[in-house]
Amino acid sequence: MKKKNILVVLFAIVIVIIMLLALTHVINEQIGMCIGLFLASIFSLLVSRIAYKHDIKLIGVVMVLFMALGIVLFGINVYSILSLENDEPKSEFQLNVLENESGKKKLFERDNKVIYTYNLEKIDVVFKDKTYSLKDAFEVERINLDKILEMAIPNENTDGYKIYYDGGIDNSTKDKYSVILCEGDTDVIFAPYTYKYDSKICDFNGAD
Repeated sequence: MKKKNILVVLFAIVIVIIMLLALTHVINEQIGMCIGLFLASIFSLLVSRIAYKHDIKLIGVVMVLFMALGIVLFGINVYSILSLENDEPKSEFQLNVLENESGKKKLFERDNKVIYTYNLEKIDVVFKDKTYSLKDAFEVERINLDKILEMAIPNENTDGYKIYYDGGIDNSTKDKYSVILCEGDTDVIFAPYTYKYDSKICDFNGAD
């Protein structure tokens, strides 16, 4: 095999590896796919030139079409990345939760409200500069309940209680949760995103 052909094969292998790393999230998916598509377009151009030199015009035409498709997909990915960077952040902070089966537990009291968790091991409040526990974030007054609820979508079909759902911004469950406000809004319960309201959760005071 000629040296030029070996280089073309190695180039193709590099492209495949980069795309696999992107698809498996070893590297940033969007950036990895952009690099892979850009290199794939160059690869298609090289192969088409080789095909034309050897008078294999059909393969040359096919590779040109692949190159055009790669350029279009590359442009779409670049536009998507730039759009995400230009979007205003949904909030200055994000709540990350860790689910378990601990039942209802009292966390703390603040502003005449009792804060509980239900089937959550912990709640972290993540800012750009620092991460707090939910209790600490309330104590240093970096957040309050209103700011948290502004990030969530209320369920309108409620009677006596209120429940809000935040579906998060990624594919994991760490930033997905629900917030239940019992009748009178004095008891506030943070629960998993999949929680379905049961009146017993407000009747039970939980553990201290």
